[in-house]
Amino acid sequence: MFEIDSDKYDRGLKWNGKVHPLADLFPMLGPEEHAALVADIKENGLLEPGVLCEVGVGIALGEDCFTGTLLDGRNRQRACEDAGVEMRWVMCDQEDELAFVIAKNVHRRHLTPGQRAMAALMSLPQFEAEAMERMLAGVTAHPTADRPQGRKSKQRAPQARDMAAAAFKTSGKSVARAKRVMEKAPELAAKVAAGTLALEAAEQQVRAIERVAAADERSAAGPPAMDTLTKHKVIYADPPWRYEFTASDNRRIENHYPTMALEDICALQVPAADDAVLYMWATSPLLANAMKVIESWGFKYTTSMVWVKPSLGMGFYARIRHEMLLIATRGNPGTPEPSVRPDSVIEAPRGAHSVKPLLHDDIDVWWPSVTKVELFARQPVDSPWWTTWGNDQAVAA
Repeated sequence: MFEIDSDKYDRGLKWNGKVHPLADLFPMLGPEEHAALVADIKENGLLEPGVLCEVGVGIALGEDCFTGTLLDGRNRQRACEDAGVEMRWVMCDQEDELAFVIAKNVHRRHLTPGQRAMAALMSLPQFEAEAMERMLAGVTAHPTADRPQGRKSKQRAPQARDMAAAAFKTSGKSVARAKRVMEKAPELAAKVAAGTLALEAAEQQVRAIERVAAADERSAAGPPAMDTLTKHKVIYADPPWRYEFTASDNRRIENHYPTMALEDICALQVPAADDAVLYMWATSPLLANAMKVIESWGFKYTTSMVWVKPSLGMGFYARIRHEMLLIATRGNPGTPEPSVRPDSVIEAPRGAHSVKPLLHDDIDVWWPSVTKVELFARQPVDSPWWTTWGNDQAVAA
């Protein structure tokens, strides 16, 4: 139905350098595919000419001739240039140019499911315009839609999205998913269209972007600025570290609480006295980040303790079952008395996600009769020596 006689090409027909928007529905070949096409054309010549539309009188190479806009054959044209072979053209004689482009490419190209969905999405304006024309004419069918038609069909007239999906051998749901990626992250949509990123992976990244944005919004409306707090000798902190990569979407930390970017944690003006000690929780993968925070807060790393958990966690090189409690100092805060200095190993069961062992009473023993502040606290501490600051609870001074 959509074949053009390749033998009837016109040597006087030239390309005007313009590309029809319909030709952009399908991505260009990748480097390896392009190189293979160039090699094939060098060996066998151009087997199928390109197709031009909107043909009219023009000028090419200083001579009057017929010129047209490229409708099909972008990859062949580029490959012919690289192969040093003359590109040949024929004029499109099909009334439905959209159906022609789809029919010529959707079966010829090895497209990923994501590429099909993106191509269907890009074709939506044409399908919507044609759907409006058919509605005004009292016709619901489209040549590329494999759906029952006619008055006896009990199915509703297909919507433009469904018709585009059927034409590109995908589903309306996939087109809707592609639209969401396009609206939320055009740079990811471009990768899906190029075939370098799966649609499912792009969706996961979009959800992660949305969660981070929501976390940033919640953080912006969080507790009062730290510089309003009294300065304390002991700082106890469990920063909401942000991981750049998570093994699966349902394991993202943002599913449990808002996280902060490293630069935002570093920028906090912690309420520390000139002579102070810092106890800060950190995980092994983010140890380097934790050291940056220690330095940014005006402390110097001294030593560490480790919480050993009773069960294995996740990990790419080793399955982690410990977290580190880093100890840093500024000025000359002194040290705990030898008789109360703790074991460097903390053995305690796991609690809720990211909840650490309760160490407030222990820290009171190590540092008696001095004021302390817990940053990013989950709940207030019932002690006159403690101040708490965090999103999960009201500030207690």
